[in-house]
Amino acid sequence: MIIEERLSRAMHKRATAILMVALAAVYVWVTGLITEIEPVWIDKGIGLSGLNEWQIPTGLSTVLNIGLNALIIVLMMALNRSYNVLRSLTWLPAGLFAIMQAATPTAMLSLGSGTLVCVVILLCLYLLFGIYGRPTETRIVFAVFFLLSLGTAFQYCFAPFILLFWFICMQMKVFNLRTFTASLMGVASVWILLLGFGIVDIDRLQMPSLHNVFAGDLSPMRLYLPMLALVTAILLIAAITMNFMKAFAYNAHARAMNGALVLLSMVIVLMMVVDSQNMPAYMPLLNVSAAMQITHYFVNHRFERQYIAIVAVIIVYIAIYLRRLYL
Repeated sequence: MIIEERLSRAMHKRATAILMVALAAVYVWVTGLITEIEPVWIDKGIGLSGLNEWQIPTGLSTVLNIGLNALIIVLMMALNRSYNVLRSLTWLPAGLFAIMQAATPTAMLSLGSGTLVCVVILLCLYLLFGIYGRPTETRIVFAVFFLLSLGTAFQYCFAPFILLFWFICMQMKVFNLRTFTASLMGVASVWILLLGFGIVDIDRLQMPSLHNVFAGDLSPMRLYLPMLALVTAILLIAAITMNFMKAFAYNAHARAMNGALVLLSMVIVLMMVVDSQNMPAYMPLLNVSAAMQITHYFVNHRFERQYIAIVAVIIVYIAIYLRRLYL
């Protein structure tokens, strides 16, 4: 029993997270050159070209993307350490995120909009969580919506997150006429600057049409990413459901932050269904949400053989790794 308790506690330690990151890194390094499994997806912005049209040298693209993924882990840990959203100091979400991200090695080795979307959304959450109950912090609200609006120029999937963050402002008790005006100014400022300096041509302003990925080729290779997203979404929703009652016992600030994370998760899942053709743009954020919610469950429900359940989650993704190799 003592050994099992120690093993369960060890799953939340930094050393275990490093081992999980190492496992993910080895898989990406060994299989990343198998590029035909994940089809080419085209990033589209409302006014500017997506990241995959920037013609960044391959080596630089890989370095930038790996660096941004490391930044995602830093932001995840910072959210928890600064605001205690998971109710425990644990390294498990970092390890789980790495394991989930490695299931798409090609995407890990080239800079894509999904990585950038994830960094911006986590940064915006970090900023808003820090001003809970302080509606006078209009500059922070302006900055958050400026970043989201700027993102829409390069990747249209930022657009629904603007609406979401108005709800998150309500959750954080900072939504009033002044902050709403600041948010509108943040959104508008981007386009005033882009149009005013001629960076964006007004004729190019258009929202790309949404397409269903299941409407075309249904080959196993084409379905790999949707099926991976489905597995992760099921784990995410299951964790949220099992965490639901525990969250009621938290204080108002903790409930607000967890409510914001749940809202974010639901929007991600919804958009991946509605806008499935743009799935890679949402995938890293889905992985972050799943890693945090699964960890939240294991923090809320301590049991002796918890390590078995955590290893089971890891095995699910190892099975996905192996399945990818045999497509």
